[in-house]
Amino acid sequence: MLCKHPAFVADKKKGNVEAIQCEPLDAAGQPVPAPKKAPSPPATTPALPTQQSESDPVHHTGGTSSDQDVAHTDREKHRVAFDLGQCFLHHKYNYRGVIIGFDPTCQQSESWIRAMSVDSLKYGRDQPFYHVVPDTRDRPGAQITYVAQENIVIDTPPEPLQHPIINEMFSNFDATLGRYQPSAELRAKYPSRTAKPDPPESIESN
Repeated sequence: MLCKHPAFVADKKKGNVEAIQCEPLDAAGQPVPAPKKAPSPPATTPALPTQQSESDPVHHTGGTSSDQDVAHTDREKHRVAFDLGQCFLHHKYNYRGVIIGFDPTCQQSESWIRAMSVDSLKYGRDQPFYHVVPDTRDRPGAQITYVAQENIVIDTPPEPLQHPIINEMFSNFDATLGRYQPSAELRAKYPSRTAKPDPPESIESN
């Protein structure tokens, strides 16, 4: 409506046309700080080699170094790299959010995969996908979205995000680490991918 108003229509004979300045506001009417831009990965910096774990030995079967590199990359793209409570920026859409669940591969229907063009992603459907809640200041409507791992850029915000179900999923927000502590119920549903098993109990000999 404003764009059609005479006061905002460009007039070649006049140079004092008013500009429309838009600014997002929160529920209290206060300006919302703009989300940080997701950093672009360096184009020329080579990837550092990943240190091999003792639990993941490389079996030398006569393959070339190139074959081993491809196999290593294939394993990495299938590994769930992020955990519950970690905050992030969406690499493509630049909204803030927090992870509330994950799957080792895309678990949506074929129709959803086609509609979302999942197979056009670099790693397609065969990569971890995350259930996330976006900050309602960036994506209004209290949405829950499903995001491919390649679009997750980890962030450490200094203050909690805004979404109505965050308090149901997490026990508290650690401002120092910039992440949430998942509730016991949520952790039981999604065991930590980085947790180490407890050491075996020692048995005294008779």
